[in-house]
Amino acid sequence: MENTNFKLSNYSDLVAMLNGLKPALQTKIIYDGLNEAGKVINSQAKQNLNATKLGKSLTNYSAYSSAFRIENLKARSNEELGGVKIGIAKSTKSLKTFNLRWIQWGTKKREYLYKNEQINTPGFKEKHGGYYHSTGLVKGTNFFYGAVKSKQKDAYNIISEAILESLEKNIDKFK
Repeated sequence: MENTNFKLSNYSDLVAMLNGLKPALQTKIIYDGLNEAGKVINSQAKQNLNATKLGKSLTNYSAYSSAFRIENLKARSNEELGGVKIGIAKSTKSLKTFNLRWIQWGTKKREYLYKNEQINTPGFKEKHGGYYHSTGLVKGTNFFYGAVKSKQKDAYNIISEAILESLEKNIDKFK
């Protein structure tokens, strides 16, 4: 097998290289490159989340590492490619990811009302004819936005290298 060496200097070079390939192979190569770039941001978001843990919460943070997803987005038309969505997965029965959204954006101060009950427990206070329990607030940490800001340039640099690696790997299959 020969060693194939490619270089990209701009977007038009990439388009010229991919024009001779089947459309399905073109999209696979592009998505492979975008997924590799997304992994950089994704891993930084996990690190930022782990850094925000203060040891005060009973939340099981180890389960949240599987909540970060990279998904391919479909193209709107045949002439354009889709993209890649990097984010937090939707909640399921086994994985409650709404807690991550609280950690990301924070919450307001929350109080729950218990009407017409006399509660002699610390933490409950009487107010406006009912008893309230304050659960406090969650300060937003912006762990995900921080990851995007810090690793955005790295992701852009990785895209072209990852597309070239994917191109070489897929061309080597047909030799």
